[in-house]
Amino acid sequence: MTKICALENIDLEKPGSHNGRELELMLAGLKPMASFVAEDTVPPELIGDLEFAPYVENGSIIKMVYRNDELAFEMRCYCLPSEEWRGKLSNLIFQLSCEGKLNGVFDRVDRERIDGMLLGYSKRSTEEHIVILMEHLNRRQN
Repeated sequence: MTKICALENIDLEKPGSHNGRELELMLAGLKPMASFVAEDTVPPELIGDLEFAPYVENGSIIKMVYRNDELAFEMRCYCLPSEEWRGKLSNLIFQLSCEGKLNGVFDRVDRERIDGMLLGYSKRSTEEHIVILMEHLNRRQN
């Protein structure tokens, strides 16, 4: 069953439909978490999460950060207060992945499925995303 969001008729089942709409969907209770990779060399206004600041300040949204100084970036997770576990798990997986501790445990497809679930995508949408991603990666290798 396709869920159509009243916010300009966004098809929440479509891969990538949340992109650029994370805050709006979270405030409407339609998305539990958003995440952003913030590289140190990228200007803050290009990362996409500046609009979250007032909601973090007033407690409507919780912000969690995993910092990797060696690779010069942050993984920023924003969660609804009742979904804080998603940000904790996402940052833990990201940290373990950066440290090479997930090698042989979760492959790329496993991590995409976990990420899709944490971000609030449906199983169908996540699987569609994985097909598109794998086709893209296969084209790059050839």
